[in-house]
Parts: sequence; structure tokens; C-alpha cells
Amino acid sequence: MTALGKFFACAPREQRLLLTACGYVMLARVALRIRSLPALQQTIDRLPQRRVVRDSSELIAWAVAAAARQLHASNCLIEAVACHALLRRNGYPSRLCIGVRPAAPIEAHAWIELNGVRVIGDFAPPEFVALRPPAR
Repeated sequence: MTALGKFFACAPREQRLLLTACGYVMLARVALRIRSLPALQQTIDRLPQRRVVRDSSELIAWAVAAAARQLHASNCLIEAVACHALLRRNGYPSRLCIGVRPAAPIEAHAWIELNGVRVIGDFAPPEFVALRPPAR
């Protein structure tokens, strides 16, 4: 089945969320090119939150991952920023985490945690150590 066929096979609520996630992924991609990550995080933290949570965190993570695949924006940081913004907008207290593997070769990875559980970016090996956010 084509991507468009899969889209039309989804429930209207899922279709709406997928389109929203596409916008957030594209916005995250542009924003990461023109703003620093700390400035972007401050902007996300100031997003107005809905009073009523409409979508589950799992559904939001699924939509962002699906949108990123279709838009070929498979960078973990882009996905994490988009998911973080969409979760925060929906009232979830998500946390953007960036970690490194201290052993050679050094690698970095971004993921989102919600209540201590990885929501997106969960394929990182356990040896990735989360960096502490800078003091504000």
C-alpha cells in the first residue's frame, strides 16, 4: 500500500495528527538551522498548552516518526524537537534529552522522555549518557 493509501486508511483523528506532525517536523528542521538549541527549547517551553489532552503520547510519537519518514527528515534531533514541541503543546511535561557515547567512536543521539520513559528515539544503546542541560 502506498503512503497516501495508508494515510486515507487512518481514522480522521490520526490523519489530523499526521498532518500536524508533518508541520512540526518541517518547522523543527528549519528552526534548528536558524536558532540555537537552547533558544529553541525556551521557545518550546513557552508554547501555550491545551487544557485538555487530546492525543496520547504514544500516538503523537507514532505520528512524528511517520511524518519524519515520509519527509526524509530522519535526523534524531529533528524528530525529538518536533515530538517535544507537539507533546508540550498537548500538555505533556516531556523532556528533550541529548546524550553521547563516551567511548570511541563518539556518537550523539537525541530522544524524548516523558515521566522517565523514552517516547521517541528509543533505539539508542544504553551506553549513551544524557548530557545535563545548561544552567539557566
